[in-house]
Amino acid sequence: MELQVYGTPRQCYDRIKHIYEQSQCCASVNAFKFGGMPFDEAQASMRLFAKEVMPKLRKLGDDPLFDTEEATAPAFMAA
Repeated sequence: MELQVYGTPRQCYDRIKHIYEQSQCCASVNAFKFGGMPFDEAQASMRLFAKEVMPKLRKLGDDPLFDTEEATAPAFMAA
């Protein structure tokens, strides 16, 4: 399964939703700056993601798989 998320806001949303549907994983770590990328470019990407992708991802919260009352900590964190 391809886990890298990149592209237009729509492509990013579709990729994240696909990953979620395949793995039921509802957490991610995102990097917006790579190597020598200028800060302004990374900041623009992060702002675009926050404006265009995050609101749609929040709507996935209505999915029962996102119900945190049912969630349990992974075994390595439980103790």
